[in-house]
Amino acid sequence: MVCLSFSRKENVLQTFFVLQYLDRIIEDLTPDDIRQLITAEDELSQCENFVRIFPSRNSNTYFPYFESQRYYNMLFDAWEFKYHDRRTEGIQRLKNLCAEKIHLQVPSVCRKTVSEILFDQLFFSHDN
Repeated sequence: MVCLSFSRKENVLQTFFVLQYLDRIIEDLTPDDIRQLITAEDELSQCENFVRIFPSRNSNTYFPYFESQRYYNMLFDAWEFKYHDRRTEGIQRLKNLCAEKIHLQVPSVCRKTVSEILFDQLFFSHDN
């Protein structure tokens, strides 16, 4: 059964948790968060006469209609909520993080060369 209406208690709880994640999710950005936000800002800068409809400042109002909450939807939503009318400030924050080279950090599992990955696949992937 699908119900598109919420009780007052459900609305209050959802609003409470939405406001919590809006502040917290962009408080301490991971290297991958930074890379994703750079890409999103770059794409937005190319829109010219088009209007991006998602994410937008109020994307979270549509979350109840999604099958599940996805981390990056929430990240982009929080970013837009905070920086939609302060785009220059948001971009400067990303530039500062890039100057610290945080966006270049990758987990050690990702540091293998292509040759190492191919070698592992050829010689260690025989599970059957």
